[in-house]
Amino acid sequence: MTDLNSLYARNRGFASCFHYAQVPSERDLSMVIVTCVDPRVFPDQFMRLEQGEAFVVRKPGGRVTPDVKRDIAVLAALAREKTGGKGAPFELVIIQHTDCAM
Repeated sequence: MTDLNSLYARNRGFASCFHYAQVPSERDLSMVIVTCVDPRVFPDQFMRLEQGEAFVVRKPGGRVTPDVKRDIAVLAALAREKTGGKGAPFELVIIQHTDCAM
């Protein structure tokens, strides 16, 4: 198990060379990916996502539950606000994976 001091050190190293701060948060507000909390699943890697290209919501089993629906509603409101009411409908991508223990 990783101890907190190790995590803090890793974060300091990450923050020292963080270059995504310049990526605008409104770069692409039209895709939401719902995927599992399984730590083996990295949608940004296997889908080759760029930083800021999609919202990623993690839920056990990649299930769309009432709280996930609320999250998506908040993201939709944010998209409408950022685009002056011209936000496109979301593309919703649901990823459930092989050998999921959920």
